[in-house]
Amino acid sequence: YNQEKEATGETDNQAAVGPLALTVRGLLANGAGTSGLLTAANRGQYYAISLDPGQSLLLTLHGTSPNGVNAVYVSLNGLPTRLTNDFAATASSASQQIALTGPAGGGTYYILVYGDQLGTGGNAYQLTAATAALFITGISPPLLGNAVTAFATVSGAGFDGTTQVIFLGTNGVGQVPLATQLINNSTMQVTLELTNWPTGLYDLQVSKGTNSARL
Repeated sequence: YNQEKEATGETDNQAAVGPLALTVRGLLANGAGTSGLLTAANRGQYYAISLDPGQSLLLTLHGTSPNGVNAVYVSLNGLPTRLTNDFAATASSASQQIALTGPAGGGTYYILVYGDQLGTGGNAYQLTAATAALFITGISPPLLGNAVTAFATVSGAGFDGTTQVIFLGTNGVGQVPLATQLINNSTMQVTLELTNWPTGLYDLQVSKGTNSARL
């Protein structure tokens, strides 16, 4: 039976656990980034960044350790965990990226960088942040033929009902989608009448008011 002396309200606890020290480092959206090292003794590290009203956030984690696997978790106005978070990037990779649309009134996002699988000597990384009205992170599929009408999905952050999409050819001539459907603030689907498009490479530009992003 349990012979440990327990304090009031601590039934069957062998030791009282007090507050744990937690460091939250500030993260600046200046492109310089910040470096860190995840080890067995310090597997997770926290950061915080504040967004102004109307801003979106792009977080890029670049892992540099062979065999290391990292994850990124983000929450608005509170600390994320691996189980409770607003956004997560958990691909089996050392590097991750998250693009998110901030709240209309702005707010503070807290970020957890976690070493899911530690490489030899720990997982070294660099975390960078960028803020803007909107971002483009990709288009799928990236290659299309021009024999038929096609559909593509544009990913990013900061999209709304006023967001416009245009594809710019190498000759500077723009092609506008036949239709643009807003799925949510990070996803749009475009219908492309490619039979009328010259064959070639196109840049994707997304605009909202006076703000634009290009891929």
